Amino acid sequence: MKNFFSFVSVVWVSLLLVASPASAATEIFEVTDYAGGSHGLWTNDTFSKNFFSFQNDVRFVVDRDNGTGELTGTAINKDGLIADIVITLSGFLDSIDNTPFIYKKEGGIGYDPANDSPDLDFFTNAVGSITIDGDVYDISTDPFRGNTVFQFGVGASAKNKTQLGGSAWLNIDGQKKHWDLNFAMSPVPEPATWLMMILGLGLVGGALRAQTRRAAWLARAA
Repeated sequence: MKNFFSFVSVVWVSLLLVASPASAATEIFEVTDYAGGSHGLWTNDTFSKNFFSFQNDVRFVVDRDNGTGELTGTAINKDGLIADIVITLSGFLDSIDNTPFIYKKEGGIGYDPANDSPDLDFFTNAVGSITIDGDVYDISTDPFRGNTVFQFGVGASAKNKTQLGGSAWLNIDGQKKHWDLNFAMSPVPEPATWLMMILGLGLVGGALRAQTRRAAWLARAA
């Protein structure tokens, strides 16, 4: 039985190692309103109810190999207007030291490498749109206000400096004032990882059942 448990462990670890290369490059996050807030999208003065709360379909996907990302999903305001968000990101940077880009804290304060979290990553370009009540609001060719960036990581939300999240000041075509994204995010295991975990638990469960049956047989034979 000891050898069987060893075999199960080896198989499970091997399966996880086989699945891990695909997981290393692409990361999937569930996105929610930032902790302590009631919205993830702020549309400045475009609507009478300008705070839109993220729904449970919002996802942020990062492909580090290609240096791209996607933010997709819906948000809703208190008037029942639904915002359909489709944003594609590029220009990945894992640091903005010695670049012209600015890390945005509340009030537009710049990144301080001596005091701010080093666990931050950035996208410097974005295309896409936010569709609200049938009207399409395209992201400007100059997507981020004031040469800022789309930032994510621990402390990247301009509204909450302790959680894993992100933020951006969006320039929207036809709008004089910028829109805000501020959000929290949590990792979503890839399907392959879930499969490996389920297979591993199944193997362990099978081993435990076999051990129980063997113990019962030995007890009857004694």
